[in-house]
Amino acid sequence: MKHWILSGLLAAGALACSDDDSGGSGRAPQQTTALFGQIKAADGSPLAGARVAAGTATATTGADGRFKLQLPAGEPVVRVTAPSHLPLIRKTRILDGAATAFDGQLLAEAPAVPVDASAGGAVDGERGARVVIPAGALTAADGTPVTGSVSVHLTPIDPSVPAQLEGAPGDLSGVNLLEVSTKLESFGMVDVTIRQGGDELQVAPGAHLQVQIPVPMGLASDPPATMPLWSFDEAAGQWVEEGTLTFDADSGTYAGQIHHMSFWNADQALQTTCIKGKAVDGNGAPVAGAAIHARGADYIGADRAVANADGLFAVLVRIDSDVDVLASHGGGVQRRVRSGSAPARAPADPSDPACTDGGEWVVERGVVDFGDGRVVDCNVNDLNRFSACLPLVVELV
Repeated sequence: MKHWILSGLLAAGALACSDDDSGGSGRAPQQTTALFGQIKAADGSPLAGARVAAGTATATTGADGRFKLQLPAGEPVVRVTAPSHLPLIRKTRILDGAATAFDGQLLAEAPAVPVDASAGGAVDGERGARVVIPAGALTAADGTPVTGSVSVHLTPIDPSVPAQLEGAPGDLSGVNLLEVSTKLESFGMVDVTIRQGGDELQVAPGAHLQVQIPVPMGLASDPPATMPLWSFDEAAGQWVEEGTLTFDADSGTYAGQIHHMSFWNADQALQTTCIKGKAVDGNGAPVAGAAIHARGADYIGADRAVANADGLFAVLVRIDSDVDVLASHGGGVQRRVRSGSAPARAPADPSDPACTDGGEWVVERGVVDFGDGRVVDCNVNDLNRFSACLPLVVELV
């Protein structure tokens, strides 16, 4: 009798932890998995109290800058915010049943400069950054014209500095005027945020602001005379081409007009190939969910990916270039790889023959422990995964 009861409870536990709870339909349920990582300030120190949001899930970083979220599989846009910092906004991929790593840095927002919105004015920032606000050019979010003093935050971002590129939004992927997706090489970024009473303002319909974007300090050659202008679409997590900038040699900036508040970027499209690899742990087992960050060593560009269930990944990079590729989960390792010249298809795919094979990246496997409420992806045919379900079986007993 006892044997029958235990067998029944084990069967109930197996069903509760199985991959199919669809009532016999054969349709696998969506699993809840983990997004975890560490958020740092631009100087590399852990940033406590930052808010991390993805979909409807939110978390706050601890004293060590670390966080963890429970999320369904998908491709959410992750938004990280903290007072006096620019937001970090980046799209990522959450694997079904595998913890995904997400690390980032927040850049300090430039101090506020007061401007009379009724009269207009100009604000100068670091490295020649500048924004000119015409009289009456600002509105509240509901379209109401704004008068009186406003606070202008003009923050240039130098993408040639690794810590600043890490804090820039997106992964330098964009959609051009022909609505074609492309990878970008940055020639300078700036964020323009204007507030009144804590509320963020917008540019009035039909008005525009003049902006100057400083070129990167690490730029190796003379900048082109003109450059496409891109704004950042926060909802989609990507850059969108909007106009054209002109290089001003006297100020070392790209100058143009903007019609709304955003991050702004001076970019040209890249000729891309791909680099592929495999993230494994010390035992040679694949590390699904490892975060991959590729950054150009001889150009200012970047791409990101997440290792798949087999630990495989691919990133888009400039042809014939040196690229630093970082793979991380609990701990990370970076290697430099020379890309080839064969054009790659987008999005990057490890099966693409154009990809240069970088081999294996041996990383530390992260451990995410949610305690109560964690949903475990279990499979009774996999003893390692089924062992995670044993506490549920014990509880049933």
